[in-house]
Amino acid sequence: MKFLFTIFLFVHLFVLHLFSQVQFDPHVISSDVSYPVSVIALDLDCDEDIDILSSSAYDDKIAWYENDGNLGFTQHTITIDADNASSVYAIDFDKDEDIDIFSSSTGNDKIMLYENDGNQNFNSCIIDSNVNGASYVYAIDMENDGDFDLLSTSRYDHKIYWYENDGLQNFTVHTINYDAYSARMVCAIDIDNDSDNDIISASSWLDNVTLHENDGHQNFSNHIISWNEWYNSDNAFSIYIIDLDNDEDIDILSASEDHDSRLIWFENNGDKSFTGHYIADTILYSFNSVFAFDIDNDKDMDVISASSSNNYLIWFENDGNQNFKPHTVTDNPNSPTSVYVIDIDKDGDIDILTSNIYPNEIVIYENKGYVKITNPKQEYTSKFILYNNYPNPFNSTTNIAFDLRQYGYVLLNVFNASGQKIASLIDGHLNAGLHSLQFNAEFLPSGLYYYRLETEQYHKVKKMLLIK
Repeated sequence: MKFLFTIFLFVHLFVLHLFSQVQFDPHVISSDVSYPVSVIALDLDCDEDIDILSSSAYDDKIAWYENDGNLGFTQHTITIDADNASSVYAIDFDKDEDIDIFSSSTGNDKIMLYENDGNQNFNSCIIDSNVNGASYVYAIDMENDGDFDLLSTSRYDHKIYWYENDGLQNFTVHTINYDAYSARMVCAIDIDNDSDNDIISASSWLDNVTLHENDGHQNFSNHIISWNEWYNSDNAFSIYIIDLDNDEDIDILSASEDHDSRLIWFENNGDKSFTGHYIADTILYSFNSVFAFDIDNDKDMDVISASSSNNYLIWFENDGNQNFKPHTVTDNPNSPTSVYVIDIDKDGDIDILTSNIYPNEIVIYENKGYVKITNPKQEYTSKFILYNNYPNPFNSTTNIAFDLRQYGYVLLNVFNASGQKIASLIDGHLNAGLHSLQFNAEFLPSGLYYYRLETEQYHKVKKMLLIK
């Protein structure tokens, strides 16, 4: 199946806003949920606005919330049989140009696929019904054969599974780790830049985050990242992968519940070793979800985290040198269990989405603060300026902008981490001026990508990180 790349090419002026404190206004999307535990956002119905997808444990529900384009949402129930639903994931799994959904359910030990027929009618299919305490599901192409595979965690028999897809949605199950005690979360990316996808997992009983290194043939060796006296992830609950320090390798964020209640980032040293740094280390928080994004638009990665047990929703402002200052998003976060960050109203700033349990709600915190947009980091030549894409990292769509000094031939391509061209965005002559386009990677897997702008005499390359 072909990739879809929606490209909007237009010329515009940047609007500069004066800085004021970032403020967030809450909007309740739904209260028709019971103990929601996972929430994500994406354009599920391909109508160019951002919808919401959630899983809730006490009503066994997987639901999506259709955006009318004005922050009005209509709930559509996908299933009420996801017994103690624990996570939800969305991707075009069968590459038929619509978004499919996966869920994990702790109560019935199932990993489920809900296949979209193109009109948001979902046909359910059991991937596995023997994942003892299924706690998380994640999709990625593990063996680089052009189809998406699955990863899952089992909380009660302490395993990490990989489901190898034969391309026809038939799966062979492989056990990656038998000793991931109370495995909570799993994700994958090429963390050591050797052109294969490695796996990262969080285990609450072992208090650690583990790198499962892929040798290129899907044989995995385990490297415990966070097991030492000072920088262990005590009761590790949530992880997030991101280049936090902008040094072109992937770092790891870890959030821990109870006990030491640590929020740590593990700096990738480039040799499969990591250095731990505290973002927060206090029993006051007890973190259960973590995300990273440039909240204040100052070209560095901030960190957002939630605590359901101690009732906090906090964003940690990065000063550019990975020193973090906490800011409260709201004084009444209502025990958030999950946090997700995206520009949901498409107004150019970053909003925060949470699932809450006291009371049971899905809530958007709309970013209302004005942030001064200084000139982005630029690469100057006598012919053009290539700007950093925004947002970065991104989920599905990002904007690429450049400024031409004169009329001329322009070639703009996107490449994956292996150097393969996966999209040609511009191939032709353009007038002088500021140009911007939207790159849609809805049907691409998470990972590091590069965009290259080339004129007759010059070229520049920049990186962007897709995280779903």
